[in-house]
Amino acid sequence: MAVIDSNHPAANQSSRQFLEDELRNYRILLSDVNERIHKLELESYSLDTGQTNQSIHRSSLESLVKAKDNFLEKIFELEDALGLSAREQGQAVQVVPW
Repeated sequence: MAVIDSNHPAANQSSRQFLEDELRNYRILLSDVNERIHKLELESYSLDTGQTNQSIHRSSLESLVKAKDNFLEKIFELEDALGLSAREQGQAVQVVPW
């Protein structure tokens, strides 16, 4: 098991602060993945850097959707641990596209 150096910023965080930071980070990652999925749904494209030629196709979409599902699962776990889960509190959840 790795030990965090006492000078590391995470060493002095409470468990709750650590979970809140993790939740914030996963929400940022989810936002990035959603943006990439949206772009891939619109088009496929090629990137030629002069040294390499890279094609991005809708087949890449599948791996991004899997990443999105994993991030959502982790977000739900963190929300549950923090007592922020709407499901846990018996509240309705409405998803609205933006």
